[in-house]
Amino acid sequence: MMLRAGVAQRDWIEVRGQVLRLAAGGLLSWLQLLPRGNTGRARVPALKAIAPPADLSHLVGGAETSQGGEGSR
Repeated sequence: MMLRAGVAQRDWIEVRGQVLRLAAGGLLSWLQLLPRGNTGRARVPALKAIAPPADLSHLVGGAETSQGGEGSR
């Protein structure tokens, strides 16, 4: 979705970042290194955890336990 948004906005930095994220995303997901709350934008480091906004935190509150992980890193 972010790749499509980057192309629509002709934001080539975003497009390049999203292509790199797609290439590495499977591996990072498999290694359980993707942090909670990361927006997925190319201008945000892929491994940076970001606290979700207060109005959305109830939607992701149980995300760590539902995937069997140990929580955000």
